[in-house]
Amino acid sequence: MFEVTIAEQIREAWIRAGLSRNHPEMVKAVPETKDLKALLEVAFLASIEKEEAAPVVARLVFFPDATTDNFQQLTPWIDALSFGNEIPLSPENLAKFAPAFDQNLSALAVARRLGDSYVLLGALFYGRTINQLESGQGSKGRPNALTLNIRAPGSVIVAFGDSVIGRLERGQFILADPGPMASRFFTDHIIKTISHHDAHREYKMDYWYLYRDCLERLYSTASREGHGSTIIWCPTDRLPDISARIQSGTQITTRQSGRELALTVLMHCRYTRDPKYSCFYPVIADETRMLAEYIDLLAHLACVDGALIIDDEISPHQFRCHIAAPRWKGRVLEGTVRNIIPTQELDISRFGTRHNSAIALVGDCPGVVAFVVSEDGPVRVMMRIEDDVVVWPDCLNTVFLD
Repeated sequence: MFEVTIAEQIREAWIRAGLSRNHPEMVKAVPETKDLKALLEVAFLASIEKEEAAPVVARLVFFPDATTDNFQQLTPWIDALSFGNEIPLSPENLAKFAPAFDQNLSALAVARRLGDSYVLLGALFYGRTINQLESGQGSKGRPNALTLNIRAPGSVIVAFGDSVIGRLERGQFILADPGPMASRFFTDHIIKTISHHDAHREYKMDYWYLYRDCLERLYSTASREGHGSTIIWCPTDRLPDISARIQSGTQITTRQSGRELALTVLMHCRYTRDPKYSCFYPVIADETRMLAEYIDLLAHLACVDGALIIDDEISPHQFRCHIAAPRWKGRVLEGTVRNIIPTQELDISRFGTRHNSAIALVGDCPGVVAFVVSEDGPVRVMMRIEDDVVVWPDCLNTVFLD
C-alpha cells in the first residue's frame, strides 16, 4: 500500500533524530525497511476502521524476535500480560483488541515470524507519563523500541520509546517538532501575562510548569474527543477588545478559576518537602485530581460547536462562540523553536473556516492565543508576533511521546 520510499524516509529521519538528540541506542535500533512498512500499513488501515462505531486508538511496541514466553523479560521493570497463543496481526484483529488496552497506560507487543508475518504477543502496562496533573500514576519507563501510536483516523505516530520521530498523515511523513512550548516567543508571552498572578509571584517557575501542564492537558484532551474545536486564550485585560469580534456565544457568569486551583495545589505541595507533613499527601492528590477534572471540563466545553473563550486565569467566559473578526491581510508564518525568528510563510489557502477565523482574531487582537483542534488530529497554535501571525503546525506532533 505505502511506497517503500516512505519507510526509507522514516529510517533516515530516525537516524538524524538519534544523532541530533545524542541517542546512540536510538541510531543503532533503526528498524528494517520491511518491518516499518508492514507495521505502518497495519496501523494505518486499523486507524480507519471502527469498532462498535468508535475510532480505533492503539499503541504497538515492536520486539522482532520475542515470543509470548519471553517478551516480558525484555522489559522486566514493566508489568505485562501475555496471551496464551499468538494472535495474527491484522487491521481487523488490532481493531478488536485495541479497546481493551488504554494506550495512555499500555501498549500491545508485536513480533515478527517466518515469512515476514507479524503477531500480537500480549500487552505492557507502564502507566501515564509523569506530570503534575497525573499525581500517583507515574510511568515505569517506555521500552526503547519501535513504537506506533494510532490517535486519529489516518494518523500514525512513529517513535522510539518516548522519543518521537514524526507522524504519518494521509500518506505523508511529517517530522516531529518541539512545538510552541519550546519557543521563547510563545513562553515569554504567557509567562509575562501570568506574572501578576499571586501564585506566580509566590512560586515562580513552579507555577509556570503547572500552568503549562494545564494548557497542554486542555488542548490534548479536546483533541482526544475527535471533534474540531477552538480555544481562545485571552489576557484578562484584553477581554473587552475581543467582545466585538465574538458573536452568538453562551455566557458563563459563575465560574471557577484554574489559577486558584493551581495555587491550592502548590500551597499543599510546599509542605511535602518536610516528611513530618506526609499527612498532606492525600490532600495534594485530591486537589490535583480536582484541577485535572476542571481542565477536562473546559476541554469538553470547547468541543461544542463554536469557540471557547478563557482568560489568563484559565477561567471560562463564553463557549459556542462565532468569531467575526475581519480577515487577516498580513503575513502568516510557521512557528519556530527557541530564539529563532520565524521567516517561512505558510499557505493558509488549504485551511478551513475554523482556522482562518482564529487567524483573523489573533491578528486583530495582539496578545490573544488560539488553539485550533482539527478533527483529523493536529492542534495548531496561533498568536501575533509584531506585524505577523505565527502558526505552530501541530503541538501534538512533538519530539516527546504523550
